[in-house]
Amino acid sequence: MLAALCHGHGRLHAQSKWGDAGAQSLKRPWWRPLGTGTLRDMSVFNEVGPGRRLATAPGAQRLLERGAWATFFALSAAIGVVAYLTGATLPFFDERDYVEIARNVVAGVGYSRGDGPTAYRPPLWPLTLAAADALGATTRVLSLIPVACLVGSALVARRLGLALGGAVAGWIAGFGVLLYPLNVYTALTLYPQLLATVTLLGLVWCASLLRDRSAVPTWVALFAGLLAAALALAVPTMAPTGAVVLIWMTWRHKSARHRFVAVALIASLLPICIWAGRNYVAMDALVPMSTTTGVNLLRGNSEDVGPDTGVSVDISRYEAEVQRQDLGEVAADRYFRDSALEWVQAHPGQAATLYAGKLVNYFSPYNEPETASQRSGLAQVVAYTTYAALMAAAAGRLWLVRQAVPLVRPEGLMWLLYLVNAPVMAIVFTRTRFRQPLDALMIIEAAVLVGFLVSAALAKHTRGLHRSRTTRRGAAQDLSGPDV
Repeated sequence: MLAALCHGHGRLHAQSKWGDAGAQSLKRPWWRPLGTGTLRDMSVFNEVGPGRRLATAPGAQRLLERGAWATFFALSAAIGVVAYLTGATLPFFDERDYVEIARNVVAGVGYSRGDGPTAYRPPLWPLTLAAADALGATTRVLSLIPVACLVGSALVARRLGLALGGAVAGWIAGFGVLLYPLNVYTALTLYPQLLATVTLLGLVWCASLLRDRSAVPTWVALFAGLLAAALALAVPTMAPTGAVVLIWMTWRHKSARHRFVAVALIASLLPICIWAGRNYVAMDALVPMSTTTGVNLLRGNSEDVGPDTGVSVDISRYEAEVQRQDLGEVAADRYFRDSALEWVQAHPGQAATLYAGKLVNYFSPYNEPETASQRSGLAQVVAYTTYAALMAAAAGRLWLVRQAVPLVRPEGLMWLLYLVNAPVMAIVFTRTRFRQPLDALMIIEAAVLVGFLVSAALAKHTRGLHRSRTTRRGAAQDLSGPDV
């Protein structure tokens, strides 16, 4: 019955050591991703017979599909129930800060915290919470928004996995993103990382719609630009990621490139310009993203920083100086930034060593939470185990490249995003939570490998059944032949 989940559509495009993959082409609407072929169209299916699918009963296929959907939504509902029951308290300062800003917006005070307007928090997440709060959502209901982002991320991951590796890969990607321990943990908090995850996956999905010789509709460029802006305004450390995707899309967009660039550029810059304009009016300063740039740079580049200290580093000396000088939010941000740069200039060797350590820490499965009550030995074991398994499976996808199963669009982009973010994030500091949206890309790659191996095993099993039936049929014919 599992063979039912291995059906694929798309275009055959390669040859591999697994057999002859032919050059057939099935028409695919423009909105179906990946015009260059997919792993699910590879020769493991053609070994069963050219153009044939693995035999299965339609009823079994429908039953498995319905079961998968039922399980998916049951698990999603379970995570939602836990989030709702635990959402009354906000144990982290960041969570309370987001909610305070959101409620100030709804109350008509404006985008503010404390005594005045702020740009300390990037706007997309507090404004998302504000939209729900304006509808009367309680804190418990607000806690369901990260769960909704998680479910959305899993659905987009399933779609990408389906396009890259077939239904098995699609479902593994969907369940993998839904049940990834770091994702589940974050879904039980009011952090914006899952909003960034669904935004990033949506952006990669847009990239998968590109074809070499045909232009995609204008709405794809518009949607991609808006998603890139949303990514930057949700988690500013991911702003370079959105820029890389748009540059990649521009490079791959062979037809009507100028129109694509114009639409995507306007769509991506307009929301950021609106936010920067608001900051200039409210705070008399040009702040494109947030006023946390300086303090984060200092937390990653000062005398007490270690490769994995993150936000736990002691910068009280600098904070005391800010209070002594009575610096405002923008001036404090500038002071923190200047202090970090001065330290790097004064200690170039130590800064280089620290940067290398932060680069390695980017790939760490686990970082100690700042709040002591959240630390757990079991959580550490789970984190190390799942991340090791994830990266081993994702690396296995690269092993398939050596077996003449090349990376297809947008797999190369996904690897590029995951690896390029390491040196970018290490400029400030690296944390597992900051890398979290990018882990979803590796979950999809791991799912592609598993889907391919499952498909290969099922194809081999089907060939064995076919040979066995052929042998029995031949033997029966020999026994029933006429006597001479």
